[in-house]
Amino acid sequence: MACTVTKGKARYCKVQPGGIDKVYVIDRFNVASAKTLALDGTTNVLTASSGLTSYDGNAGTYMQFDTDPYLSSLNQTIIVNEGGGVGFQQDIELVFKGVYGKADVEMQNLANGTWQMVVEDNTGTLYFCGLVKGLVCTGGSFGHNGDKALSDNQAYTLTFSCVELEPAQNCGALTNFSGQADVTISATQIDGT
Repeated sequence: MACTVTKGKARYCKVQPGGIDKVYVIDRFNVASAKTLALDGTTNVLTASSGLTSYDGNAGTYMQFDTDPYLSSLNQTIIVNEGGGVGFQQDIELVFKGVYGKADVEMQNLANGTWQMVVEDNTGTLYFCGLVKGLVCTGGSFGHNGDKALSDNQAYTLTFSCVELEPAQNCGALTNFSGQADVTISATQIDGT
């Protein structure tokens, strides 16, 4: 494979805020989880209706988790070894505000599973993480996060990680992801009531 560069990259305007607004989660070993992503050859993102294929050809149900959009993050680190192998470590830190009994069970389940996660950043762009290997929880804090003052944050913080052969794939806007025949986004969420 040739390693050629055919175009440079111009500096982008300061209009891309960081942070994660939401994640859409499915069990990596669910028969309806994503098997492949085929990106559009021109835009290099999912099209609005095709590109994602599940293992069994049926729509997988992705659960929506709202995160703290100012404290949650996605980081991708390029890993290179001397033999020329290249991998992409995907690290996701998610902060879920609001500590209450019903949420404890869901957070514990997230900490114990292997997941595919579609990250929606604060610009509305989605990135598919853990496509092949799946993300596992590597740490975090459960509940109080070391709070001391009355105004301190009470939240769950979970960190997920995996190493893939490709970086997280850009899915474009939510409609590109939710428009896939093999995707259903569940509207079911727990709240503090």
